[in-house]
Amino acid sequence: MKPTPDTPINGLPPLYYYASLFAPSQHRVAVQALLQYWQTLQQIRVNSSDTGVARLKLQWWQQQWSPAQTTQAGTHPLAEKLATHFRQEDFPHLAALSLYQDKLMRGQQPQQDEEFQQLAHQGYGLLFQLLLKIEGLQANDKQQQILDRLAVCALLAQHVHEMGTEIAQGRCLLSEQRLQKHNLGCAGLHQNSASLTALLEELRKESAQDFSRISCQQEAFRMPMIITHLWLQSWQETARSHYPVFQYQIHLTPVRLLWLAWRMQRRLRNCGKRLRKPTETPNKINVL
Repeated sequence: MKPTPDTPINGLPPLYYYASLFAPSQHRVAVQALLQYWQTLQQIRVNSSDTGVARLKLQWWQQQWSPAQTTQAGTHPLAEKLATHFRQEDFPHLAALSLYQDKLMRGQQPQQDEEFQQLAHQGYGLLFQLLLKIEGLQANDKQQQILDRLAVCALLAQHVHEMGTEIAQGRCLLSEQRLQKHNLGCAGLHQNSASLTALLEELRKESAQDFSRISCQQEAFRMPMIITHLWLQSWQETARSHYPVFQYQIHLTPVRLLWLAWRMQRRLRNCGKRLRKPTETPNKINVL
C-alpha cells in the first residue's frame, strides 16, 4: 500500500517524527519516546467511539506512573522506555499528560481566552517542559511564559486540524468569548462557513505574529519551536485551501515537513550565533 502524508513513521505522525530528527542525537530516542507517548494519549481521545472506554484507557496510563507500578515487571514497554529517560520526580508530570487528555474528553468549552490558555499550559506547555528536561534544561518563570505562548499556538493549530472530528464528538476548544465575537456557537459551526473562516483567520494571524516575535530568541527551545512551527505551517496550508475542516484534514508532505523543520533549526542556530557574537570595540570600523 502506498504511504500517505499522514502515515505514521516509527509510531509517530510525520509532523512529530520529522521534528524529532532535529533533536540532539544523544537525546533523540528519548524525545521520540515522549512524543510517541503524547501521540498515544491523543489517539485514545480522538479515535475512541466510546468515551467511557477511552477514559478508562487514559486512567490506566495515569496509573503506569504510580511508584508501585513503575517497580513492577508488567509495565508497558513505552512506559519502561520513558522511565529510563526521566527521573521519578518527573513521573507525576507524565501522569498529568494523561489527565489533560481526560479533561479534554469531557468536552467542557472554555468560556474565556484565559481558560484556553490554561488548557494549553496543562497540555503542550507541560510537554514542552518535559522536552527541555530531556536535554537537562529547566525553564525559569520568564521562559515558561514563552513556552506557554508556544503551547497556545500549537494547541490552536492542532484543534483547527482536528476540528471536524472534535466537533462531531461534541468537543469545541474555541472559547465562547471568541465565538460570540463572530456570532458563532459550537452547535452550528459547520453551518457558518464564512464567519468560521473569519474567526480562524483572526486566530491564525494572531498566532503567527506571536510566534514571529519569539522565533529567534530561544535557541535552547529547539524542539518546542520546531513542533509549533510545523503546526502553524499546517494551519497556513489549511487556510490556503479555504478551511475544509469539516470535509477532510490537510497534511503537509514529508519532504516539506523535513524542509520546514530544517529551516527553523538553522534559523535558531544562526540567531544563537548572532546573540553570542562578541561585542565590537567602539573604535573598530567595519568595511563592507
